[in-house]
Order: sequence, then C-alpha cells, then structure tokens
Amino acid sequence: MPDADQSVSVLIPCYNNGDTIAEAVASVMEQDQFEGEIIIYDDFSSDERTHYVLKELAQAHPEITLIFANKNQGAGYARKHLIAQARHPLCGFLDADDTWCAGKLSAQLAVMADPDVLLCFSAYLICDEALKPVAVRQVPARTTYKAMLRANVIPTSTAMFRTKPAQAFDFPVLRQRQDYAFWLLMLKNNPGKAAIGLPEPLVCYRNRENSLSSSRLRNMKFNYLVFRSALKKSVPTSCMFLTINIFQRLFASRINLLR
Repeated sequence: MPDADQSVSVLIPCYNNGDTIAEAVASVMEQDQFEGEIIIYDDFSSDERTHYVLKELAQAHPEITLIFANKNQGAGYARKHLIAQARHPLCGFLDADDTWCAGKLSAQLAVMADPDVLLCFSAYLICDEALKPVAVRQVPARTTYKAMLRANVIPTSTAMFRTKPAQAFDFPVLRQRQDYAFWLLMLKNNPGKAAIGLPEPLVCYRNRENSLSSSRLRNMKFNYLVFRSALKKSVPTSCMFLTINIFQRLFASRINLLR
C-alpha cells in the first residue's frame, strides 16, 4: 500500500457511458497500489443503463462516490466539481471510456514521491472500440509551461497531479480542451515544479469516431479559447499560439502504429 500522503482521488466524468464505465472502474480497482477513492460525476446522462450501472458499481465498491448532476454542463464543469470534492493528496483523471493499464499507479506514485514533482503523465495506447491497441502515443520526458503553450502533451487519462495546487484556482469550464487550459494554469501557477512524462503506455484510450475530441475544427476553436479566455492572452497572441499548435499537430506527430 502507498503511504497516506500518496493516496489518490480518481476523478471520472461520465455521460452515457453505461457500456464502458464498469471497465474503467475495474481498471482502477485492480491496481496493485490503489488506496483512496473513486468519484464519478454523472453529467445528466440520458440513458437508464448508465444510472443502473453506476448504482451497481457503488453498491459493490464502498470506495466509490456518485454525484448526479441535475443538468448537462459539459466535461469542464464536471472536472471542476470533481477536483473540488477530492479528499486525498493526489488526483488522477480517468475518462469513463478509457482504462488504466496494470502498474499505472505504482509507476506514477514512485515519481510523485518526489515533492518537487507537480504532475506525472505517460504514453498511452490508442485502441479501437473493443480496446484492441492499434497505436502508441508517445510523450516527452518532461514538459513546462512554455513548452505546453506550443502543444498539449499531457493526455488527460494518464495524468496524476497534486490536489492542493489544483484546488487553489478555478478549473476552466470550457466544454472542450479544458484539460489543456488546466495543465497550463497548473504549470503557470507553480513555477519550478516538475511535470514528468513516462515512456511506457499506462492507459488504453478508446478512439471513438463520435467522441468530442474527434473533430479537428472544433478542437481549433477551443484551443483558441484556451489562450483567449482561460489564459487571458490578447487576440493576436491567441492566434499565434493556435497557429503553432496546428503546425505541431501536423508535423510533430508522436504516434507509432502497432503491427
């Protein structure tokens, strides 16, 4: 078991994920060093299956806390509410249609044992609907605020971060790319703290064609809002960083196809 100051609040936003949320939760419960809580925020799911599965999971696992929204407000609001409810020194995001690989917690807890590390992230497996890996997305060994202005290299479901610094400012409530804005604000507000990337893939990301992140044009719009609304950059500066983001995405791919 990890030390008390390494216990983790696992934060899972959920919307109509009745077909995948049980797999996501199981991947956390099966970690060899899990100690803490799982908080699931249901963003006003419209299907009965999701509600049924969530209640079954909560009955089976006392570590689970369920929060049911009374209206749909998007992933940004869900993550803001989840962070505010976290009770443990460390937090980890997990999307309801992704899963953690075996050994994720132990690998990241070893890194987070260094008090100068603010957050830890990792490479991940890009999978099909059945969670069959088709590619690996690599990450750099570390990143900084300035580097993150050029491109978001922190995959959300891979990230572990310290709770108190995250609760010290308002989480951006953009419907998309709010995670990018969050990492930028975390790094900006905590200069000198490290953001470490691990080369081994520690998450299975389910690549769904209808996912919110699948539209490049929509991502461009919300990337602009990251700079303009969340970081309060000027219009010219926001446009400049958006252009840099586009070129980084086109010409600096870190995706390796699996054979």
